[in-house]
Amino acid sequence: MAMMCSLLTTKLSAQMTPEKEPSPVIVTRFQITLPDDARRSEFDSLVTMYVDKGIRPNAMIKNYRLLRHWWGSNNMEVVMIYEVDNWNDINKAMEQADKLIDASITDKAARDKYWTRFGKYLNKHSDEIMADIGKPKM
Repeated sequence: MAMMCSLLTTKLSAQMTPEKEPSPVIVTRFQITLPDDARRSEFDSLVTMYVDKGIRPNAMIKNYRLLRHWWGSNNMEVVMIYEVDNWNDINKAMEQADKLIDASITDKAARDKYWTRFGKYLNKHSDEIMADIGKPKM
């Protein structure tokens, strides 16, 4: 039995070897913090602007998902997942997202207010960098 498991594991892992360097997939978990004057509409507006102005037009980001806890005990978590081509693009992609958002808010006072409010809701986070290892061939 152990021999069978060993052969099976070896075969599957050999088939899962990517043909190129894996794409980095960044998983950022934000813990939503509610300021005293929190409004759901403001939170939704801040996140929508981040995605529409910073993520969607960003050519460095190949895939993006924004997830909100749907069921269970912790509904105060937001997970942002994005994929880039290579390791060097991880920070560049987020810097580009910030630049795109800044460019879309031409008034400096409004821009500063956006980032201040965004930071009040989403100020605690953790990051993990994963790798897309491809799809196993069966």
